[in-house]
Amino acid sequence: MKWISINSYLPKHLDSVLVWGEGYNVLPAVYYDSDPDDADTPGFFVEECGPDGAQMEKKDWVSYWMPYPKPPIEIQISLRRKVVI
Repeated sequence: MKWISINSYLPKHLDSVLVWGEGYNVLPAVYYDSDPDDADTPGFFVEECGPDGAQMEKKDWVSYWMPYPKPPIEIQISLRRKVVI
């Protein structure tokens, strides 16, 4: 899985993705075609917890995104041992 520049293309509306920006950690986010509070502003939103509870907050620092990787597949090869691929 590779990081995708926001200048290349953007995820679909309401896709859950991972985001990254210079100086920030990788965070889970949801992409909105339009800001719920401003219909003309698309962006990546991260759930933030504050004194008023959880809220979705737009992150303008995002420069790259990627879809979530597929979860590992467990293959049981014997009764006592598993292999994770």
